[in-house]
Amino acid sequence: MATPVARSASRLATWPVRASACKAVSPSGADGKDAGGIVAFYTKAFGLTQDSMAMGPAGTYYLLKDGAGQMRAGIMQQEPGVNAPSSWLPYIEVADCDASTQLAMKLGAKQTIAPPMEVENIGRFSIVMDPFGAPIGLIKAAG
Repeated sequence: MATPVARSASRLATWPVRASACKAVSPSGADGKDAGGIVAFYTKAFGLTQDSMAMGPAGTYYLLKDGAGQMRAGIMQQEPGVNAPSSWLPYIEVADCDASTQLAMKLGAKQTIAPPMEVENIGRFSIVMDPFGAPIGLIKAAG
């Protein structure tokens, strides 16, 4: 059973999970119409710092970090033409992204939204739709 760990911003909390293939719920990711505004809000409201990484044609990936410098969230600008509200996506840190994605599908995940892929300095991740219709990210962090 997952147990929440209190943080100053509940959306940025980590949730320790006890499972052999899963280490913990990792930092969340946000997709928004105004990535700069999201970064400004969370840095001012919760005392987070930010860093950024150029992602080529995909734009800039913003990293929100806590006072100890640990990454707590990643934020990307929503692609033009996407008609969806800004949203957060939790990531579960796993030992093997590919095997965990395959297992999720075998156990009833409805679809793979993003197949396993490598992101330099971040890790290998995928996004699946769980059996109940909620998207969830799986990540094997770099390092």
